[in-house]
Amino acid sequence: MKKSIRNTVWVCGIGLVVGVLSGCLAKNSTPGTGSEIINAEKPSIDTTRVLETLELYRAKRYEEIQEALIDGVEHGYKLVLYGRKMGQISSDIGKLVYLQTLDVAHNELADLPGELADLHYLQGFYANGNRLTTFPVQLILLPILKSIDLSDNQINLVPVEILRMDQLTRLSMDNNLLTSIPVELYELGNLEILELSGNGLSIIPEGISKLSKLKKLDLSQNQISTLPREISTLSGHLEELHLQGNKIPAGEIDWLVKALPNTRIRY
Repeated sequence: MKKSIRNTVWVCGIGLVVGVLSGCLAKNSTPGTGSEIINAEKPSIDTTRVLETLELYRAKRYEEIQEALIDGVEHGYKLVLYGRKMGQISSDIGKLVYLQTLDVAHNELADLPGELADLHYLQGFYANGNRLTTFPVQLILLPILKSIDLSDNQINLVPVEILRMDQLTRLSMDNNLLTSIPVELYELGNLEILELSGNGLSIIPEGISKLSKLKKLDLSQNQISTLPREISTLSGHLEELHLQGNKIPAGEIDWLVKALPNTRIRY
């Protein structure tokens, strides 16, 4: 009888420990990442809270999360944490619900807090010069995000879900570890600047003609030997094409110069 009671207590104790651990893991797990974000609906926002370019330029620049929180989240539009070598960004960032520009460049970041997914008003995100190895999926459903700089990281894949970022006008991923780009990238019909210099790209897939607003395309310092012929359809709007440091034959360069007469081509 005593043995039975001891066994019961032991099992209950294990159950209690597991329950506590599960609760702790739930509390400490990164919210809003992975498939949870990718499969969610885009949030709706109050468009009256969105600042125009000039308004955002004039807005107060905060250099500490807590400083912005003390002033009140309704005033925190611009946060610049550039070059602090912080190693990590506090989850408190998610409290700045009206933040519209966030610069966390050069901070030795290997990952980013899940709370970035709560920044529904974000228009510009700059995380260049860090140690990121994956594309931050926290950004995918931000409804008005227009500019992303992830240059000088160690990202090796652009997720196909990027097609959901339909407001993007600039995507900079220079000096990463990309060996390919998904055709879903071409669904970003508002994209004006695409910078992919210094990766390991060897093939640019068909479909690039869908980028009907593209003004700058930087493919320099890759391993590209040919480009899809449909690139000639970008002639009316493509202003810059950077191809230096690739393996494109001289004959194809000559063809590009003729096919894109209004484009500044560097090779």
